[in-house]
Amino acid sequence: MSKRRYVEPRLPEPAELDAALDRDDAAALCEMVIAVTLLGDDGELAMNLLRRLIIHENDAVRANAVLGVAHIARRFGWVAPDLLPNVREAAADPSRDVRGQAETASDDLKWFLGIDVSDAG
Repeated sequence: MSKRRYVEPRLPEPAELDAALDRDDAAALCEMVIAVTLLGDDGELAMNLLRRLIIHENDAVRANAVLGVAHIARRFGWVAPDLLPNVREAAADPSRDVRGQAETASDDLKWFLGIDVSDAG
């Protein structure tokens, strides 16, 4: 079982985010994707980040990106349609954490947007 700890999200500066992406710093990206989707005011920027991180090789980054889709649904009232298949696919991810976040995201998409990701193409 992985050890988890709560980290208060802090919205990164654009240069910090770019540097973390360039370094492929999984630990930083885990925190930043939550902050961008939970605290940021730019839905397009957040969804572009999700597109990149929802398919990341690191399980924790993928899990947080899937959770980020739920944040976007709640906060902005919409999600880019091309992210929906990723949430559906995350439900079958080898990582238990990713699958758990996919369940959360699927529930939030259904509740807040009326979208059933099992129907997403």
